[in-house]
Amino acid sequence: MAEVVGAVFDGLTLDGKYQLIGHIRSQVFLGHDKFSGEQVAVKIEVNDANSKSRLRHEHEVYNHLRDEVAAIPSVLWYGHVGEYSVMVMELLGPPLDRLLHKCGGTFAVSTVARLAVGAIGLLEYLHCKGFVHRDVKPANLLMGLGGQVGRVHLIDFGSAKRYRNGKMHAPYGEGIPLVGTLEYASLNAHLGLEVSRRDDMESLGYALVHMAKGLPWDGLETASSVTQRRERICEKMISTSAEELCDGLPIEFVAYLDHCRRLRYEEAPKYAACKYLFRYICGDDDAPYDWTLLGQNECVRKIAAVGKPDTFEVSANVITPDTISSLNCSVHTSTFI
Repeated sequence: MAEVVGAVFDGLTLDGKYQLIGHIRSQVFLGHDKFSGEQVAVKIEVNDANSKSRLRHEHEVYNHLRDEVAAIPSVLWYGHVGEYSVMVMELLGPPLDRLLHKCGGTFAVSTVARLAVGAIGLLEYLHCKGFVHRDVKPANLLMGLGGQVGRVHLIDFGSAKRYRNGKMHAPYGEGIPLVGTLEYASLNAHLGLEVSRRDDMESLGYALVHMAKGLPWDGLETASSVTQRRERICEKMISTSAEELCDGLPIEFVAYLDHCRRLRYEEAPKYAACKYLFRYICGDDDAPYDWTLLGQNECVRKIAAVGKPDTFEVSANVITPDTISSLNCSVHTSTFI
C-alpha cells in the first residue's frame, strides 16, 4: 500500500503547495510546504464506494476539535486526488510505542505518570466535545515537535464516535463488534458492550501498565487466530484484578484502573482526581523523559528502577485512603502501611 501510494503521489503537489517527499508509517507520509519549507504529515486512504470513508470521518471529528487544544494536531487541508482521499496535517514527533522500543521496552514510572497526566487531560477534552476515541494505545499517543516537544498528543480519530448528542447520552447496547486494538480494548469492549467514556480511560490504563512493566496478555500473539487471541485476552482480563495487573507499581495505578472498571456506562470519569494521582508520582513537570536520556547511565538507572520500594514509599506517603475513596475504588488500606 505504502509503495503504491508513494509511486502515485511522488512529486505531486496538493492544494498548490504541499508536496509528498517520503513515507513515515502505514498510510502516513511526509510532505512539506514548498513555500515555507515546513514539514507536514500526509494521511492517504483509498476510496471505497461501498463504505463511508474513514478518513473523511476522521476529518469531520478534527473539525469539531480544531483550534482549541494545542495537543491535538491541526488539519491543514483535506481533499481528493483520483481514487484517494488525502488529509494534510501538522507534523508531530515519534509515537510512544516507538520511543518505548528505543528505551528497551519499558519506561520509568515517573515518565509513565507524566504521560498519564497529559493523556487524561486529552481524553477529558475529547469527551467534553462529545466523542469517545475507541482506540487509545501507545501508537496513537505522539510527542510534539518544537515548542511542544515535551507534550503528548492524541491522534487517529478514524474510530472515534459520538457518545453524546447535546445532553443525550447514546443508549446502552450489547452485541457490539469490537473496535480498536485487542491488547488495549476495555473488558466491556471485549464482551461486546457499547463503549463510553469509561472505556477510553480503561484503555489508557492498559497502555500505561504496558509501558511501565508489560501486560499479562502481551505474550498471547501466538494464538492461531484473531478470534482465539481475543478470547484469551478477554479471559485474562476477567481473571486479573487491578491489583494483580499493577503488581510492583505504585498504588496510584491500582486506584486509577479500579476507578475506570467500576464506572457505570453513562458515568463521567473523575478526570481531576485521576490526574491528581499521577502528579504525585511524576513530581516536576520539567523532569526529563526516559528517551531524552538515551545513551546516558541515568536512563539505564531510571528504567531499571521500576519496581524498587523507595520509588513507592514516596507515593504512599502523599496519597491517602481519602484520595482513593474519592474515586470509589476498593484498594486495601493495608497498602498504605
